[in-house]
Amino acid sequence: MYRVYILLFLAIASSVFAVDSSQSILQAKKISDSSVSVSWTPIPEATQYKIFYDESALLEPNDARLLLDTDFFTTTEGELTQISPSTEYTIRVHGYNAEWKEIGTTLPLHVRTYSSAPQMNLAQDPLVSSETTLELWFSRPVDIAKTQVTLTDLTTKKPLSVQEIKNSPNDLRIIIVTLKAKMELDASYELTLQKVTSLDGSEFPAENRIPLKVVYGGSLPPLDTLSPDVVSSPDPLQEEPVEPVFSEPVPIDILPHTGPEWIIIFFLLSVALFFAQKKLSKRA
Repeated sequence: MYRVYILLFLAIASSVFAVDSSQSILQAKKISDSSVSVSWTPIPEATQYKIFYDESALLEPNDARLLLDTDFFTTTEGELTQISPSTEYTIRVHGYNAEWKEIGTTLPLHVRTYSSAPQMNLAQDPLVSSETTLELWFSRPVDIAKTQVTLTDLTTKKPLSVQEIKNSPNDLRIIIVTLKAKMELDASYELTLQKVTSLDGSEFPAENRIPLKVVYGGSLPPLDTLSPDVVSSPDPLQEEPVEPVFSEPVPIDILPHTGPEWIIIFFLLSVALFFAQKKLSKRA
């Protein structure tokens, strides 16, 4: 008899948890910080589709219908763009027939977009370390194969040919630009970042590619031997005095001590107190 109960329980459970195979299956193909590409199995008799989606910040308990939708798609794949990073979305595709009547939907899909990566930028001003070398420090590792820079003499308006661009052996965020010709001492040049791409494929923003003025003022130590967080030292006149730190016994003759005048004062006070005590004892 117990076998009958087990079979009955399994039949009920399978009917409760079974997925409706008549509904279209929706799946994510690609997820980034600001977009999601999806595809779905065809909805019978549907000739076009709309993707509806919502995020937790926009959910309205009294509205069962998703708040946002996209343009119509004639294929069974589409992409949501310009959405928020690090956000959970619920996506569902609605199918329509030739008369624009909704005839079915896909099963819902829950996805979360990735965190947005920080924008690539220059960590500090370009450094002219020698008469033929420029060094640039970026906030992210640089793909030198996809990087182009130009240097122009502001006086003659002639560009200086670039011989080589390479990464620093100590830090991939640093690129070293070697020129074919020498820069003149104290001459002004205009550095333009035509294209800079990080190793993860992100490009240096176009709005940051403004020309930069550089001047060769003599040889300097390579940038990769310096720290990007180094700041200029404060004015020595404004520095607070530093108390000495003693790491070994200090000679007695340099320790703080009282002078002879204080010894005389203490002696006279002691004598005065002695005679005052004697007079008080006689009266008693």
